[in-house]
Amino acid sequence: MKKLILILSLSFLVLSVSAQDHLVRRPSKPAQTTTQKPASTKPLGKTQRKKQTPAKPRKNVSGNRQSTIPEESNAISYCPDNHHPHLIDLGLPSGTKWACCNVGATKPEAYGGYFAWGETSEKALYDQKTYIYYDTTSNTYKDIGMNISGTQYDVAHMKWGGAWKMPTSDQWQELREHCSSEYTTMNGTQGRLFVSKTNGNIIFLPAAGMRETWKSGSYENIWVNRGGCCYYWLAQRDSDNVGQAYSFRLANLELVKSNNGRDKGLSVRPVAR
Repeated sequence: MKKLILILSLSFLVLSVSAQDHLVRRPSKPAQTTTQKPASTKPLGKTQRKKQTPAKPRKNVSGNRQSTIPEESNAISYCPDNHHPHLIDLGLPSGTKWACCNVGATKPEAYGGYFAWGETSEKALYDQKTYIYYDTTSNTYKDIGMNISGTQYDVAHMKWGGAWKMPTSDQWQELREHCSSEYTTMNGTQGRLFVSKTNGNIIFLPAAGMRETWKSGSYENIWVNRGGCCYYWLAQRDSDNVGQAYSFRLANLELVKSNNGRDKGLSVRPVAR
């Protein structure tokens, strides 16, 4: 009997040790953790990229060249603000600076006023009879000087004051030589764009045409080549003809100095130093 009890006790002891050993060796279940998904390294597709549409350049009148003028107003590209006029430094050797707009204009592409050579006010008719420096008795032009820049006959100087003046032939020639130019469009207005070869600054001269009066049965005031050609007075008159003064004419294929009857109404683009 004692032997049986001893055998049972030993068996129970063995079973208890085995059970404890099983509990010790049993692997514990790892704690659950939240893992953030890594950001995708796949490059952005076309639909994910922000599409940038470059400004479309305009074609000039001839259609064979591209203009650098954007669709919106280009004044801020070369004027510090919209309070015109401004002096535009084109890096010219003489130090001459050109105005950003015409006399009588409020922005670079505006036509502004039309003035007979030597007169400082606009008028309804532009012919010899209305020209204050024409003698209708003798049918001759009055000589008011070979060069009226900076004088009482200079509309730029009289209207704007200060150092503003009508440009001379030399200043016009300097502009041609030190700027590239192209006939183009700004905000719906045709004209010629000048770009400095020195510093890239620009001026735009609108094709305002000219005004003169023709008599065909009755007097008729007309605009000649308005929107198609630029006519701008220079400060000198023709040395061979007292009734003619120099101007520069700018069209699609023209960039020339010419002369016109002093009684015609042309644009004026001032200069200063």
